[in-house]
Order: sequence, then C-alpha cells, then structure tokens
Amino acid sequence: MFKKFFFIFITSCFSTTSLWANYQRESKWAVSPEPLRYASAFFGVEILAYLILKPDYIDQGKKSSDFDYNPQTISTPQWAYEVGNHGPTLLTLGQYLYFYFDDDDDNFEKAYILTESLLISQGSIFTLKYTFNSKRPDQTNHLSFPSGHTGHAFSIATFMAMDIYHGETFHKNWLAAALPLAYATFIGFTRIDAEKHRAVDVGIGAAIGTLTSYLLYKYHFDSNGNYKFNNQSTSSMIIPNMDPINDSYSLSWRYTF
Repeated sequence: MFKKFFFIFITSCFSTTSLWANYQRESKWAVSPEPLRYASAFFGVEILAYLILKPDYIDQGKKSSDFDYNPQTISTPQWAYEVGNHGPTLLTLGQYLYFYFDDDDDNFEKAYILTESLLISQGSIFTLKYTFNSKRPDQTNHLSFPSGHTGHAFSIATFMAMDIYHGETFHKNWLAAALPLAYATFIGFTRIDAEKHRAVDVGIGAAIGTLTSYLLYKYHFDSNGNYKFNNQSTSSMIIPNMDPINDSYSLSWRYTF
C-alpha cells in the first residue's frame, strides 16, 4: 500500500514539473514560469509582513538582535566569528556584484532566479519559525527553528557552487565549487557556537536553502550554465508504468527539444 501511495505521489510531483518543462519565455521579465513568479512574490510579501507586523503571539524575550552574541561563550576567535555572523550578507553582496560586473550573457537571468530562490527559501523558513515558535538556546526569543542565517547562506552558496561547477572557468571542478558550501557550513557552525540555534535548526535551514537553489538552477540552466529558455521550446513527459497484478511500478522520461 505504501509503495502505491509513494508511486502516485512521485508521479504527481513529476507531472507538475513536466508541465513547467513546456515553458517558453515571452518577455525579458518572464524568466521563470508563472507559478514560480507567483510563489516568490507571495513569499516576498509574507516576509515583508512579518518584518513589519512582528506578530504579538511571539514572545520576543530579551528583544536581542540575531547578530548579538556573548564573546565569552564562542569558541572561535571573535574576528572569525564575525566573518561567519555576517556571512549571508557578504555572500549576497559578492554574488550580485559578480552578476553586475561580469560579462556573462545570462547574468540577468541568474540574478533573477537567485532572487526567487532567496524569497522562496526565506519565506518558507519564516513560516516555519512562526509556526513552531521554538525558543533559542540563548533564550532571547522564540524564532530558533529553522535557522534563517543558515538557509540564506546555503541558498546563495548552492547557487554559487552550481554556477562555478557548470561555468566555463572552473567547469566540473569540485574543489572550486565546494568553497562557497564550506563557507556556508562555517556560517551554520557559528550559529550553533553562539547558542543562537541547535544543530537541527541549522540542518533544516541548510536543507531548505540547498534544495531550493538546486532545483531552480537545474530547471533553468543547462550543464554549461546557460539559460535554457531564450530561443528554444523544450518539453518533457513522465510516463508511469503500472502493473498491479505483478506489483510492478516504474517511471520513464521522454525529453524533446
């Protein structure tokens, strides 16, 4: 029974993706399919609403900033901790400045998709924070689960890693691609070190940021880091094969371009 349910669930997910695979860009700003644009806009409005309204049912405790910490409790040198504490901001500025000054023809599309990834991942994290109402280890407030810093860092770092790996300069160089992920991992460690988060908070935040950027990059860019939908129409189809008598279930994939 579980196998059948799981098969139907996976087929439904892939069928939805198959519909998006027929996407053809219609204008400069239509970089991604409408459902993704609507989702990122929704999460953007949600984040803004949370920042402005700050729901009353959350006990803000000491009203401490996410960047505040006790220098006596951290195990890393203070300068190293600051590099991690402000890491998401540094990664974001560095990546967008690269998009602005680099001469890659697809930098506009990459900046657009990265922005969507950040909005979707951070919006999801904000939703979980205000749903679970988990108290931080340092007792400053109830916004511990999951880690927004870590989700932000891994969303940027995963996008950077994939673009480095698929790009021309460091094509398929795992070591170069791993560098931003190593930095994001250090950022996650600093959140635990300063008692802002538990390991599970950091792990779930990292998973959300990584998965969002990975899926959006893979959908919009090819194996050479080029945007897929400028001058071509692609289509794909997931075909389910079911044989309940022999308890056999499988999927086949057809891709045309």
